[in-house]
Amino acid sequence: MKRLLPLALVFLIACSKQSTKPQPKVNGIVNYTIEGDSIQIVDSASQSVAKWIYESTPVKGYAMQAYYAKPGGEVSYMISLFIATDNIQIGGPYTSGVTGSILRNSTDYVSTEGLQGTYINVNIDQQKDQTLTGTFTATLQNLNTNKFVEISGSFDNVKLMQ
Repeated sequence: MKRLLPLALVFLIACSKQSTKPQPKVNGIVNYTIEGDSIQIVDSASQSVAKWIYESTPVKGYAMQAYYAKPGGEVSYMISLFIATDNIQIGGPYTSGVTGSILRNSTDYVSTEGLQGTYINVNIDQQKDQTLTGTFTATLQNLNTNKFVEISGSFDNVKLMQ
């Protein structure tokens, strides 16, 4: 019994050290709410993608794209945001030069510079390694009904690709 006590103590210490270590988030997550519907898209190797991409043509800027596809490839949820800027900076909000769209089932919601009554605000709260974390709010226009819809959401640990 005396021999097992030190071994058990070492085992308990090792287990407690591992459980207190913060685990890094591997996948990017995009959460948003539109018309009372909460949607979460987790970047994974299966049916969903979440990423920020630097685009150099036709307009320079950063585009976030997150979508979920059903088996077979049909996209049922998608959100795209575009910030017309040469470099991403922490803080914000980005308000001018921001456009975007959401696809929810077969309904499109959009905000463009020429569409009055719509806007998108994006805050980049953190850049860590090659990932971005932040929030967004918007008023988009439902293209089926022409009604304006409020959305809000966040993105966490979404990969930045250049």
